Amino acid sequence: MIVRVLATLLAVALSAPATAAPVVRALFVGIDEYRWSATNVRDAGFKDLRGAVGDSKRFKEAIRAAYRLNLDVAKPRQCRSANAVSITLTNECATREKMLGALADLIARSATGDSILFYYAGHGSQITDDQEFESASGHYQTILPSDARDPTARTKGDILDKELRGYIDQATAKGVNVVTVFDSCNSATATRATRVVNGKRPPRVDLGEPRYAGSLEARTIQRPPPPPMLGAGGGYRVHLGASRDNQQAREAPELAGGADRQGLFTTALVDALRRSPQATFGDLILAVSEQVNTATDGKQTPQGEGALNATLGGPDHPIPLFDVFFDNAGQPVLGAGQLSGITEGSSFALFASFADALRDGERPLALATAGAPDIGGAPLALAGAIDSLPARMVARELVHKWGSGIVPLNVSRVPFEHEARIDGVLSRIPLVRVTKADETNPRYSLSKATDGHFQIASPKVILPLGLLDADFDTRLEQAMLRVARAESLLALENSLPGERLCVAEGDYPPRTCPPLTQGPVRTVVVGAPLKVTAKNVNPEGAERYLYVLLIDQAYRIKLLLPKNRGIDDKVPVGLPVSRLIALTDPGTYRFVTIASDVRIQPAALEQTGVTGRDTTAASAKGWTASVSEVTALVGNK
Repeated sequence: MIVRVLATLLAVALSAPATAAPVVRALFVGIDEYRWSATNVRDAGFKDLRGAVGDSKRFKEAIRAAYRLNLDVAKPRQCRSANAVSITLTNECATREKMLGALADLIARSATGDSILFYYAGHGSQITDDQEFESASGHYQTILPSDARDPTARTKGDILDKELRGYIDQATAKGVNVVTVFDSCNSATATRATRVVNGKRPPRVDLGEPRYAGSLEARTIQRPPPPPMLGAGGGYRVHLGASRDNQQAREAPELAGGADRQGLFTTALVDALRRSPQATFGDLILAVSEQVNTATDGKQTPQGEGALNATLGGPDHPIPLFDVFFDNAGQPVLGAGQLSGITEGSSFALFASFADALRDGERPLALATAGAPDIGGAPLALAGAIDSLPARMVARELVHKWGSGIVPLNVSRVPFEHEARIDGVLSRIPLVRVTKADETNPRYSLSKATDGHFQIASPKVILPLGLLDADFDTRLEQAMLRVARAESLLALENSLPGERLCVAEGDYPPRTCPPLTQGPVRTVVVGAPLKVTAKNVNPEGAERYLYVLLIDQAYRIKLLLPKNRGIDDKVPVGLPVSRLIALTDPGTYRFVTIASDVRIQPAALEQTGVTGRDTTAASAKGWTASVSEVTALVGNK
């Protein structure tokens, strides 16, 4: 009998359609020789390089070894090679058309859950925006294909960060993860439109040759099409850049025996991959930054952004992890504060790395409790005596201490026969304050509909909970946690002027906002392209970091700006930052805009995992926040 059962199960397994495992595909680009460099054009303004092609080869081999990928193998003197997994382009083969075509090909062949790695080593540059593009923040970052900067051409052929973001958005919208690694100047946000600090040309450092080509005016480039709307596919994005947007990426000085130069960033990244093949992107960029900063005395600072908790080909882990360092008095400090949701009395586990903090069962180096936070940091009190700890650690929240701002939930409409069970569930949720008084318009209420389904209702939103089945308790707890996290963001709203938000249909100029056509709340069509534009309007004229979060009708929180959990510089007064989105369901959407003197941890703003700030708004010193509403309707408005 057992044999027949096993045979039947085997037959079913063999006849069932196979589910393809996620695939990693890669594009490697290295350019030393440029068609229009100073080698061929006297006044080109930039030289050929000597280490970029070698860097692309070394990084490719490090990826092959670390992740056991069957990457293409180039033949001698061959500038293009490819197989089913990867494409490699060097020198004359790395033209604008071929680079973008290869990237489009990888995206077309990828499916939900797959990952694309795009490595580039070569010249980087910047463009002064003298027009009104999708973002009027002052500058765009570029990478240079081998045929860029043709002096006889109307446009100069650079590939803009905005163009690359269009490809990345296309991929992530279909559920494909995209990892970009650029060893070039001004590469920290080279796949996002952003600005260069004060518009200054990056300073020189006395290390090898820079990978920098002179800046351009926007009138000398072709305006790229707007990127696709934010998709619902769920792909993540990671970018590792060799330097900040106001810095140059350097090649090391001449090596012994006339060997090719090597990029400092790629060298450090290859070293990190060899030491820790399964490190998260966050661990890799921390190790690389330390090595490159030391080598350049702080003149070149690599930067990472996006899903830094992930590994290449692995899933994202959207759990807030926080930097821990020691102050001048030797006391540990959490690199996040009130605006990241940190509350006094919350407990944390401290680990040596991102990977350790995410690994189930890993023993922490220490346990700690947060003291009273300010907007950007919080002191930590260690539990017990610790002999020695690393200079930098990673903290993961264990227990969140909810303060006095408890979310009220009216249960007066719950049928008598269900009261005991509902009371038992709610008593285990510390962030809920239960009320049973018969209120006319309670802020939140739990009730049972005529079809037997339960729901949480507010004046604007209804959260369905389903039937009172075995999983009801978990659904109720998760729903109330989402409500509490959303309420904590909404509670940040204050009347101090500091930021302005526009959400409207169409590709309107970012410095203007289409007027409301009816009522105080803007009405849009489900699925229509919307531009979300935030502007710093600080009356004191100070630059500030800008963040925009979307709270949907299910109380889910999505960070819209900076894009892709990015790391943007402070925004000057009057300059807008934008992105395109689409609202997929009818209902009420709320947008929370924060302007802050300090940088906020992006994953903490989305408040996944344990973290959730107290619903009592923090002090408004050093930041402002506003809330805007949009109603999405099906069909015509």
